[in-house]
Amino acid sequence: MRKFVFFVLSCLFLSSIEALAWDKITVVKKTYPSVSFEDKVNPGNSGLYFPVSLESSLRSQEAVDLRTRSGFGIQQDLCLDGASYQQTAVLLDGVKINDPQTAHYNLDIPLTIFDLEKTGIYKQGGASLYGAGSLAGAVDFRLKKPTGNNFETENAFGEHALFINALSASFLNKDGLGVRSSFEQKISKSDPANTDFESHIASFYLSKEEGDFSFNQFLGFQEKNFGASTFYSNLFPEEEEHTRTLLLKSSLNKKAQPGEWAFNFYWRRHDDKFILSRHESGNTNWHTTYLYGLDSSCRYKLGFIDSTSAVYFSREQIDSTNLGIHNRNSQAFSQKANLSLGTFFLSLAARADYYQTSAFKNSYNLSIWYPLIEERLKINYVFDRSVRMPSFTELYYNDSANKGNSSLKEEKADNFSFNLDYSGQNFSSRFGIFLRKVHSLIDWVRQNSSLPWQADNLGRVDFRGANFLFLKGPFELSYNYILPDKKQNGYLSKYALDVLRHQAILKFTQNIFSCDWAFELSYNRRYYSEGYFLGNFTLSKTFRLEQKEVVPFLKVDNFSDTQYTQISDVKQPGRWIWAGIKLKW
Repeated sequence: MRKFVFFVLSCLFLSSIEALAWDKITVVKKTYPSVSFEDKVNPGNSGLYFPVSLESSLRSQEAVDLRTRSGFGIQQDLCLDGASYQQTAVLLDGVKINDPQTAHYNLDIPLTIFDLEKTGIYKQGGASLYGAGSLAGAVDFRLKKPTGNNFETENAFGEHALFINALSASFLNKDGLGVRSSFEQKISKSDPANTDFESHIASFYLSKEEGDFSFNQFLGFQEKNFGASTFYSNLFPEEEEHTRTLLLKSSLNKKAQPGEWAFNFYWRRHDDKFILSRHESGNTNWHTTYLYGLDSSCRYKLGFIDSTSAVYFSREQIDSTNLGIHNRNSQAFSQKANLSLGTFFLSLAARADYYQTSAFKNSYNLSIWYPLIEERLKINYVFDRSVRMPSFTELYYNDSANKGNSSLKEEKADNFSFNLDYSGQNFSSRFGIFLRKVHSLIDWVRQNSSLPWQADNLGRVDFRGANFLFLKGPFELSYNYILPDKKQNGYLSKYALDVLRHQAILKFTQNIFSCDWAFELSYNRRYYSEGYFLGNFTLSKTFRLEQKEVVPFLKVDNFSDTQYTQISDVKQPGRWIWAGIKLKW
């Protein structure tokens, strides 16, 4: 209790500092058809430099629960507003790329630190927008377009034999043709024991813009080899894993009658070699999954109604020594309509997904915005019905530690949320409450710690929550509270019920002595464990010489050396100090 009081008093003290400059980091809010995004702008574009990876763009964000199994994004589960990692859609430039084997690999996306421009976070369901799977919302990673001719490198080293090397070359000609090629390598012995890792990423991005026409293509490859100590079961502390991801995505946009047309094609292959015990022969599983599809949409005007119609075709398949050979085809149609009547805004969305092995799965979304005080105070209400099909792992996996269930039913969720947004001259804030009723919730459960985990439908579980966000320049304070109300007892939950019940985050950046300082402080307490404090610190200095830029930086992750876990018995790294330098010319 005393630690919590100290944390709150620290927040109040920092919020009272008025003489400091508050203009370094920007949070941009945009409203899309049926969607409200918060675009977290890359700090490197606003005067500060931080190594920007998928992990760092999500860590310490309000309502985001990034449950890591190892440092530096080697493997992590992405959760929103108390939902499980399987219930969040992962998008690349608006295209859903969730892994069909298991959502443990949703963030196996071959993006280097030079590829990511910003991250959009949508928290109010969204199956009507992105298809089955987004019960709690979606995270959209948006690719950076080449803006000129330049070269960038980053080299870093640190504790636990950490080495990071990355380089990128970008070109843009006068005809609007842009090209970027990037490479990134990360190696570490890591801590705790048996969590060593080696990761390689190579990516290529092509963009062409001319008048009302634009074309983008991304090709990326990622390879990761790592020790996976107790990653999936406390019964096996010497697990090992090797993964490869190959991703191709092409997009074409054209303005033509009757409106704006968009076409997306995507293809993803993921290979996974899992070893139950790295020092024993046998017990090795091989999995190869494919995800590919095509979608087309048209946005047009019908009087005062802004409408979007879209069709989707996708196929998921797996070839596994453990799960067998399976595939799943789906087709979908969606319709969205936005109505703006003076200051009143209404958005409606509906989608029907058809699977070859089941009937139609329907989802829909209603969103209402209304200003109580013009340009200052807005009220928002959202109702959303979403569905999720079980993953291949939940259906078919079987070993001595985890057992799937081919009789699983799909999950359904009804989301209700209410939000108040206030924008003042010097600050902004938001308060919200939500209720998510999940039917046939899927989780891995067991009676005691000596038994294997079993995938099962738990019936209905209600998740209630409240959140608060305060922004003033580079100062950000947020608090999230979530409480699951399960209707059954007598079992242990591996993922779905072990929510982040309390999450308080304080972030602060400032330029002192011509150096940029950034602090992240958080208090976290899960439903089944004790609370803990975490702190991260970054120091950087930018030197500019004509067209060149040199940025040395120092980073301290978990500077309080807190011992904690985020998933079952998977211990997280302690204090980790590393430093490096970025060059751009």
